Amino acid sequence: AKTLDELDNVVCHVKNQFLGFTIPYTKDAKDRQYFPDFIVRVKRKDKTIANLIIEISGMSNDKAEKKWFVENRWLPAVNALRDKYAYEQWHFIEIANDVRDIKNQLNDKIGSL
Repeated sequence: AKTLDELDNVVCHVKNQFLGFTIPYTKDAKDRQYFPDFIVRVKRKDKTIANLIIEISGMSNDKAEKKWFVENRWLPAVNALRDKYAYEQWHFIEIANDVRDIKNQLNDKIGSL
């Protein structure tokens, strides 16, 4: 959260604790819910706003399934409806390596949007 406060392109952010924001996924033919760590609104290069879901290293249980469903099911589905409902685009990043480099990883991701 401290790093997000320091980034110029971050408009606002919230820790996804007790918010109820989940992404559905399936493992072993069972429906499950994934709770990402942060939801962030960022300002892109063209000055438009985008939403960024951030996962900090965790996702230890069912990690591959969660990431696959976010990137291949949830994001395409949500972004396909954005024009119809005037939603901002959604993106995802997992900070899985050295968290001491989180600022650079986030800047790189935001810069690529």
